[in-house]
Amino acid sequence: MLSYGIIIGLCILFSIILKIVMTEKLKEIAKLKKRDDLDSISKKLPNNTTICHQILKKLKNEKVKIIEKQDYGANLYVVYHNEIIITDKNEEYARLQTIAHECIHSTQSKKMLWFHFILSNISIIYYFVVLLLTIVGIIKDPMLQIAVLLFLGLIHYAVRFFLEMDAMIRAEYLAKEYLAEDKNLKEEEKTKLIETYKKINKIGIPYTHYTYLLKLFIKIILYCIIAMIFVL
Repeated sequence: MLSYGIIIGLCILFSIILKIVMTEKLKEIAKLKKRDDLDSISKKLPNNTTICHQILKKLKNEKVKIIEKQDYGANLYVVYHNEIIITDKNEEYARLQTIAHECIHSTQSKKMLWFHFILSNISIIYYFVVLLLTIVGIIKDPMLQIAVLLFLGLIHYAVRFFLEMDAMIRAEYLAKEYLAEDKNLKEEEKTKLIETYKKINKIGIPYTHYTYLLKLFIKIILYCIIAMIFVL
């Protein structure tokens, strides 16, 4: 019982520390969520599908299939179909950098992308199977499962962070290069977008760390509580 309590305590402590460290960043994210002045600038750019085609051409990676979906939650590169799913929203100011981000994902190592995809699904399935087996009393050593969950989580975190860092950093410069060639915007409008994209990256990189680690701690805490209820 004490061991599980210590693990829960440490997870809560680290979550609080992360929250404190990220407080200012979270406030900045809230300020960047809606910018009508920048949205009006973004409307002058081509639609999302056209931008995606143009960026993929720039990356010499035109074999990727582009699918536009109405009211879709987010832009996404799907490795097993080699396709980029994009939203039909053409007014969001960050859409250029977001599309560039997904286009860059399509150029990353397919072995790494497949490894991330498989590991992500294994981690999800394993977690829920372990939860169920613990609840029904089949698992007698929850501490071993906590170690496995933590190991899988950290490996997944390392791979995910590598892929996201690479895409986020390169997307900023790719968006800047795209805007330099654009004929629809004035120079001051391009500068506004570029400066905002820099701010998004400055906040987005640590925020990616924060959200993933927080989810991992929550999963560990939940499993520890289940183990304390059904095993101890």
